[in-house]
Amino acid sequence: MVEVARIRADALDGPGRLKHAVLAALGHALGGLSGEVRLRLTLDANGKIASAVVLAGPDRLGQCVTAKLIGLTTGARPRGRAQTTVDLTLRLR
Repeated sequence: MVEVARIRADALDGPGRLKHAVLAALGHALGGLSGEVRLRLTLDANGKIASAVVLAGPDRLGQCVTAKLIGLTTGARPRGRAQTTVDLTLRLR
């Protein structure tokens, strides 16, 4: 099970769309990994996750999560900018 424990997205239209896209992309396909990981995502003007940096959490979990998220188009768009960053905390059980 994947849960979005926290999302900080000050300059983002549609944080709910981001959350939905992340949950759909991760689903149950992480090979039984569990734990909490904190990420900083960069979204481009089209709502695509251009980069993801692990801020905290187990290395293997962070690598698996970022590999699944980079390139994902979320439907959420930066507000008044070409890109924006979003801090996201995920819990996987």
